[in-house]
Amino acid sequence: AQSEITYNSQSTFLLPLGGDGDRFVFMADRWNKTNIEDSRYVWLPGEFRGDQMEISWRDQWTPELTKGRKSKCLNVK
Repeated sequence: AQSEITYNSQSTFLLPLGGDGDRFVFMADRWNKTNIEDSRYVWLPGEFRGDQMEISWRDQWTPELTKGRKSKCLNVK
């Protein structure tokens, strides 16, 4: 199913991480229509490989930003 490709979320934005332009943060939201307060955001590491986009699930990850800056991201399944 298509929802498995985006980890049951709807994409909202691709945030470039700088550098070579191939890496980005996949930003998405996951709505819980029966309990809106339990809706979540999903931020995952992504990379362009040729003409394909690859997104990898991580419970927790630290993106490497330009010039060695780091920032922690947490996701909840």
